[in-house]
Amino acid sequence: MLDSLEDVEEYHVEHVHETYPLYVLNYPRKLRGMFSWVHDTWQNLSLVGRTGRFWYNNMDHSIHMGFRAAERILESPSAPAPPFYTEVSRFQSFRIVD
Repeated sequence: MLDSLEDVEEYHVEHVHETYPLYVLNYPRKLRGMFSWVHDTWQNLSLVGRTGRFWYNNMDHSIHMGFRAAERILESPSAPAPPFYTEVSRFQSFRIVD
């Protein structure tokens, strides 16, 4: 369990500016394949937010996903992604408000 920020050895944040999902034919099937590969390959990688999940969602939804990912890291530092990904279907049910 992490007790403080000093316990974090390394992290990486990638900022992608002016990026929105571009939907193409069969994109859900293509995304499922890509996410399946990512989930099976990296147990410590959590894809969150608009660009990470390839969702056009509200910013508060992205922030919520980020908080949930952080909670999973604190609970299971060596493999936080599997428990986080069990929540993805719930994130997909969020209502988009324009």
